[in-house]
Amino acid sequence: MFKTPTIADIQDITTMIHEMNQTHDSYSGFMSRDRLSIDNEIRANIESKTIVIDQHHQGIISYYMNEETKSIDIAGPYVKNFDLTLGTDLVQYLIDHYPDYQLNFFFDRQSMFYTSIMERLNASYQGNETILSLQKPNFKMVYHDLDIDLIKDYEKKHIQEMHDIIFPDVYLTSSELIKEEDNKSLYVLHDEGKPIGYALIKLMKDQAFLEIFAIEKTHRGQGLAKPFISTVIKQAFKHQNIQKVYLVVDDINEIAYRLYENIGFMIQNENVAYHIHHHV
Repeated sequence: MFKTPTIADIQDITTMIHEMNQTHDSYSGFMSRDRLSIDNEIRANIESKTIVIDQHHQGIISYYMNEETKSIDIAGPYVKNFDLTLGTDLVQYLIDHYPDYQLNFFFDRQSMFYTSIMERLNASYQGNETILSLQKPNFKMVYHDLDIDLIKDYEKKHIQEMHDIIFPDVYLTSSELIKEEDNKSLYVLHDEGKPIGYALIKLMKDQAFLEIFAIEKTHRGQGLAKPFISTVIKQAFKHQNIQKVYLVVDDINEIAYRLYENIGFMIQNENVAYHIHHHV
């Protein structure tokens, strides 16, 4: 039997997830490793009733719903003693309750526990994803005379159209991309006044996340990527509390890694992505 936990359960849940998310076997990329961030997320999940726990408090699964894309990002399941039956049952609970949604999983590729659950539920492998991190002291700025500025209202439609062409199936929809939030900044790269690229960066406490980055196909291979990314990162590091920047790349290749490495990024985690479609 599963239920939504209460505020009284937050401390125990936070402790359990924090401990388990530090390990390869139970690291889930849709949940922070920072204890305070976990606490804040669990509070929000309880309020929105997007977290489930078993009656004996041995297993937890939390999730983040996107009504527009009909998808759910899954954090966990976090299960004591790596009980595969309980872990599978927690995921099946969400499948049964949200039959029209796609469930997304993102976890350490060394985890036999999560891999076994994916096999039991016939989940679809979506490829490897690598998390790169950049410490502020290691940042190597690449200078170039580029026309970069925060997005203007009149550019939003153009950027949305560009995003839909470049990333038709990405988790971040074009409407979410341009949505204004206090902790988000959307930068636009111009060529003779015309938008040719964009980069979204999100600030959270002492960390920043380069959520997405793109340059139009006609302007690639011109040496723009490295100075564009480094300019955006420079703006993030201007916030005194930001000490680290993260980004995620799909199936990292040597050329892409050299680009990020030259700026100062290093591999933090190598993860794998799966999804379960509705009616599985």
